[in-house]
Amino acid sequence: MSDARLVLWEDERAVHIEPAALTRPVAQLRTGLWTHRERWERLFPERTLSLACRDYLVESERARGDWVGVNEPPGDADTLFVSAAVGRPTPALLTAIRDLESGRALLAQGRLVAARGSGPAADTLLGAVLEIVGEGPIPIAPQRPDWPRLVEDAGFAVQDVAAPLPA
Repeated sequence: MSDARLVLWEDERAVHIEPAALTRPVAQLRTGLWTHRERWERLFPERTLSLACRDYLVESERARGDWVGVNEPPGDADTLFVSAAVGRPTPALLTAIRDLESGRALLAQGRLVAARGSGPAADTLLGAVLEIVGEGPIPIAPQRPDWPRLVEDAGFAVQDVAAPLPA
């Protein structure tokens, strides 16, 4: 069986979760009983978890040992990217994510929610996410990126999905 990964990533909305998101990635924030990481780990137990976060959090997250990789390209692994800001998905959104075919990306309200791919497409998408996330406490691009263009440029087909997302 090939390597199957789930990459939780944070986006430009991390700035809206300060001060809690200053010391930890959005994926490590607790909402209810579980952190976002713990929740997605339970939803997709067949996948190993990786993280895409702001550069200054990389070393502390690697030291925690919760992730297979932090800000590392997935390469040929079958990779499912999920925005950590989704938190607890609705049943319909969870079904859409589970049914996502390789080479496709889900957008809700013009924002990337999830994508699935491998090889150069997955590596390119991760690079775009890391550029948006940036190095410091405030993302380089605090305004909304052009997600449809970014995912298409990475080689993913865009599919719209109805999903409630935080501001």
